Amino acid sequence: MLENQLNLLDKLFEEWKKTDSQEFGSDSHFAFSKDGIICSDEYGKNNPKLLFIAKEPNAGGVYNSDIFWIKNFLTDKSQKKSLFSNRIVMMSNCYYNTDLGYDVLRKISYMNLKKTAGSSRCNYNDLKNYCANEERRKFIKREIEILSPDLIVCCGNDVKKILSDIFCDNINYKSICVKHPSYFFISNLAYKNDFESKIVQKRRK
Repeated sequence: MLENQLNLLDKLFEEWKKTDSQEFGSDSHFAFSKDGIICSDEYGKNNPKLLFIAKEPNAGGVYNSDIFWIKNFLTDKSQKKSLFSNRIVMMSNCYYNTDLGYDVLRKISYMNLKKTAGSSRCNYNDLKNYCANEERRKFIKREIEILSPDLIVCCGNDVKKILSDIFCDNINYKSICVKHPSYFFISNLAYKNDFESKIVQKRRK
């Protein structure tokens, strides 16, 4: 089943990249970042499927096509950890009630709405216009369908708004929204407590 999911994702990304290249291909900074399942051996194995959705990949000045940045933490332990990645890990360990550190990423999936590389600060209008394209709306829906998560964590209100528009609010029953993981005006403890309270509320429904 999982092998079939990976094949479907590969085919989807081929179509998606073709669409993006028609618009951004002439840009020297064009890069298409694949995402989705981080570890094919563990995703969904005896666990509910958890999907984090963010806005766009932060290229950090390195425009390398097909890079899946958060997956690289599993293969290169020396990589510098960010507030964003640390909180993804914190939420994942909290959700699964584990203390696996970064290895918990093996259990989850992760995607960006926009696949072309951005910078440290996302331009919401650019993101909204990107996701307003009818073809891309289908791609976003298709990727989520393939990943078939039990719970979606929207990383910020902008993500929630766009998904609610694409799915006509039908996504709300299986999603929660947290502050953007890079939001540093809140402590890690307060961030974790907010996440836990939303998980408890969701499980009660």
